Amino acid sequence: MSVNHSKNVITRRNLLKAFAFGSVSTLAAACTVPAPPVSAPPVEVKREVPTAEPPVEIDYWQAPIWRYGKDNKTPNAPIDEWINYSIEQFEAANPDIKVRLELIPWDTWGAKVSAAFASGTLPNLLYGGPTPERVLLGVYDPIDEFVTEEDKSNWSSARLAANTIFGRIYGIPTFGNPNMYALSKTALERHGGADFIPKDDMRGLTIQSLEKMAAAFSDGISRYAIGIPVGDHPSSIYFDLSHAMIGRGVMVWDEGFERFIAHENPRSVEALQWFVDAQKNGWMIPNLPKGDDVRAFFWSLNCAARAQWPGIQTELETAQAAGQAVKPFEIVLCSHPYDEKLTPHAGGVDGGGAFTVGKTNDSRKRAAAYRLGNWYATEPAVGETWLVNGFFPTSKTQMKAVEGHPLLEDPNKRWVLDTYLTKYKPEPLHGHFMFVQQNPRTSRILTEIQVINYSPSGYLLRTFQNLLLGKITPEQMMQELATTINTALGVKV
Repeated sequence: MSVNHSKNVITRRNLLKAFAFGSVSTLAAACTVPAPPVSAPPVEVKREVPTAEPPVEIDYWQAPIWRYGKDNKTPNAPIDEWINYSIEQFEAANPDIKVRLELIPWDTWGAKVSAAFASGTLPNLLYGGPTPERVLLGVYDPIDEFVTEEDKSNWSSARLAANTIFGRIYGIPTFGNPNMYALSKTALERHGGADFIPKDDMRGLTIQSLEKMAAAFSDGISRYAIGIPVGDHPSSIYFDLSHAMIGRGVMVWDEGFERFIAHENPRSVEALQWFVDAQKNGWMIPNLPKGDDVRAFFWSLNCAARAQWPGIQTELETAQAAGQAVKPFEIVLCSHPYDEKLTPHAGGVDGGGAFTVGKTNDSRKRAAAYRLGNWYATEPAVGETWLVNGFFPTSKTQMKAVEGHPLLEDPNKRWVLDTYLTKYKPEPLHGHFMFVQQNPRTSRILTEIQVINYSPSGYLLRTFQNLLLGKITPEQMMQELATTINTALGVKV
């Protein structure tokens, strides 16, 4: 903060004013002969040499989410090139802050972050939005004191709401990253099923069309229409399982997030049976594939559909540059599958990238961490980086900065901006297994019994795996979930 010292500075104008007032006083007095000047003894003035306060140092943990260099054009650049460059830019504009970056590879990110939460030793700034169970751990600092009305006006209102937990703001909304279905048009045209790609402007994909597409494309031996990373990634819960429920009109929670109710709707069993049948029919990659397995099938045109972020196109470009994906390769983004008697919904429109501030007693570190996170969220030049790397800027300053960007000539990106994010009805949060941020009691209890667990070995993912391994039936899975969750909550099973 700059300090105004203007009242203490003697300017030429102030000096002239002083002489003017002195002249008036002299004229008002009787005319006298001025006494000869007396030389006053010199006054010794002690001047303290100002010492610059050292920059505040903050720790910042980040996962590698960039695939392009600092020019936003070079693919497969060193993974740390852009982030190091961005920190140089930030520190140049904010010389009172020194950033210590730790860029953590994805294969160790989960374990390191989980250990930090368990021990309460978070960095000052952490990549990733707040979740109810982690807010309850008391290791985040709320950031309401720093968020101005100007910030709120600049941020997306949906993203601000997503980062508000139990009435307090815990996350800095940084970019948008909705989820949807990605179809390989190239694979479908080569092997069959292209007739069922949505052709209308809305691009709604019905369950019935997906079934016909899967039957036409799959051979059940080396080619499977649908890829779900159920072996190691919780996206199979919130991208596939939850949206399978929503697409059939099933709500997982009551309106107060106080009771699990999905088992009371018979269509929940139908949704689970669909996955079992899809695997049995050879439509879905079997044997609990991991994320890398699904990607390998998809890039080689042996998988036609997967739930993903719009960043899959950026993944494609870098995969092609590395020789991992075939050329040419055309992707069509569309809605999550839904019953043709219902209406499609947009997934993850209030989700995306965010930053959280680790708890600290040092107010300077807390303020500096907020400034860095909000710089990534609002600095106009960073908006292009989000767009180039497959994300969508959501602050007004960054959206304005990219409005004429050539990438928005891509029909998929234009569809996401102009249709999916604006014309679709957002997914109901009551339809998700994990999202209970409006009820702290439910969040705390589900955290204690490890129902809300984003790790590869989490309760929900293990239960879903048991279903696909034939260890439980769809009816048994729904009853087990209801019994486990509602018993812990102390409500009717």
